[in-house]
Amino acid sequence: MFGAVMVVELLWDLRDVAGDRAAGIRSLPVVAGNKATLAVLFVVNTIPALLVLLGIATHVLRVAWIFVLINTALVSAVLIVFGDDFSGPRRRWTHLLVIVQSLLLVGLGAVSHLV
Repeated sequence: MFGAVMVVELLWDLRDVAGDRAAGIRSLPVVAGNKATLAVLFVVNTIPALLVLLGIATHVLRVAWIFVLINTALVSAVLIVFGDDFSGPRRRWTHLLVIVQSLLLVGLGAVSHLV
């Protein structure tokens, strides 16, 4: 959950970098740059997926946790397609991503006791 929230916050920081810079807000993209922020996003996005894969493989987690892997793939696809440019009409994708992540979390909760 922490990783998903951090990914969204960092995506929104990338989206708002011009405004943050103008307002003197020291977000990660303003301080470290967009490329460094993308690297952090990929790491923060990948670590939970690796832990879930390990948990499923060792039967510590149920297969329902595949929803986390779907989320990881979705975020990775968005990052690969858009890179660090979430300006203009691409801003909407960050909102859609949050909605889909919420639905995946609900799906995980709904089926976790079934599988």
